[in-house]
Amino acid sequence: MNDQLKIFIVSLLIMLIVSMIVTVEASRVSVSPGRVTPPYAEVTEAVINDGKVTVTISVKNEGYNVSVTGGYVQIYNTGQTVNVSPTGSLTFNVSFPLTTTIVNLGTVTVLGVLKGYMNGNPIYISFSSPVNLNVIISAQIVNFTYYNYTLTFYLKVSTPVNITLVKIGGLSLVNSNLSSIVVRMPAQFLDQSLPPGLDYVKEVFNVTHVNGSETFDKDLRAGYAYYIVSSLYSTLNTTPPSNYTFNLYCIERY
Repeated sequence: MNDQLKIFIVSLLIMLIVSMIVTVEASRVSVSPGRVTPPYAEVTEAVINDGKVTVTISVKNEGYNVSVTGGYVQIYNTGQTVNVSPTGSLTFNVSFPLTTTIVNLGTVTVLGVLKGYMNGNPIYISFSSPVNLNVIISAQIVNFTYYNYTLTFYLKVSTPVNITLVKIGGLSLVNSNLSSIVVRMPAQFLDQSLPPGLDYVKEVFNVTHVNGSETFDKDLRAGYAYYIVSSLYSTLNTTPPSNYTFNLYCIERY
């Protein structure tokens, strides 16, 4: 074998060895393809309460620095639109006035466009989603006074449909510090009709004129806490009508 052939064979072996080394090293640093999920928004809840519709929007984000600076949200079924204010949270609420159209719907479609920044760059996130309406009907006493045997209290009632306040159940006014009853009053019929939305109703009773009442003091004393406990019976004007009973409790310090 002549020298030139030997040189060729040696060179060929060296090139093969180098090629094998390069291939092995390249396999160590090769990048496998991955799945990149951009930020997106979804509607997580829609609630009717306190005379309004509250919609919760959640921006889903996987590892990006995302902020929301504006945009709009719309209830497609009614055409109601509200603007989105800048928020530091990726889960936030927007509220719409309660309408009779929404009251009769079990599901609404919520859509919109959010604008903001992702890693310092402007972004726009559009979304559209049907969502079930969660109806919350509530009634509570928000304030009360008792002076010269006259009990006055305010009811806060939130309802998506017309409601009739049928009666107040047996009511007790109690001195919380002394655990002593100030007034005990039997059930009283109200027969008051309220429209859908958020209503405040003033109720006044001169307990000395209510048959079956028991009074142990004529006024509230300063420096003491008092509470009222009772029940409110009502009828929702649906088809067919449905009855609702609310437990009432309110405590105040005087």
